[in-house]
Amino acid sequence: MEKNMGKLVNKPYRNELKYTFSNSEYYSILRMLGKLNFHKYHDFNYVNNVYFDNENTFFDDNIEGLSNRTKCRIRWYGRSNFNNSINLELKIKKGKVGKKVVCKLKTQDFRDIDSIKEEISKISIKHNLKIHQLSPNVQNQYHREYFINKGVRMTLDTKIKYSNYNIINSPIFISEKNVLELKFDVNYNPDLTFLSDLDLKLERNSKYVNGLNLTDNINLNFN
Repeated sequence: MEKNMGKLVNKPYRNELKYTFSNSEYYSILRMLGKLNFHKYHDFNYVNNVYFDNENTFFDDNIEGLSNRTKCRIRWYGRSNFNNSINLELKIKKGKVGKKVVCKLKTQDFRDIDSIKEEISKISIKHNLKIHQLSPNVQNQYHREYFINKGVRMTLDTKIKYSNYNIINSPIFISEKNVLELKFDVNYNPDLTFLSDLDLKLERNSKYVNGLNLTDNINLNFN
């Protein structure tokens, strides 16, 4: 078994600012990033998530805009859905800052939900995370590009697709919006005046909320 399997990693809090943009704005944003001295610092990835919730508690907390809230998901990278290294991730939000708690799972098949829920339950009990009664609902995939300028990291998420995890051959919903996110340390105070050049507005945006809004009304007898 991989050495870090089952080890809980608490990542530090950071500022996270999200903006949305349309497909028609994509290339103008790329050109502007070059002028602003942002450069790629990581190869692009396909990011895959399955979100978990308990009677939409996390969803409701987000909709109500609670300052302290949590999201739970499993995540893997790449276009393939099988034989992947899967992480359990908790996104914890406190006010304007957020952090991730990450744990690598032994299970490598995202459809082996019994094994995944068993692992989550053990991790929850061991670390008192209170996530052992969660069930999966939304699945998504998107193309992510990574940029950096000094202490500011930026990601561009495009080709965002959503489906209902609990329905085999669920309809695929393609988002009309893309997401630009800025991330920087809580003790760092960067000059963000360049945002006016990008002509983007700061807004609350949750892929989980967007996905559940799109997929929750699917007829469960679809198949």
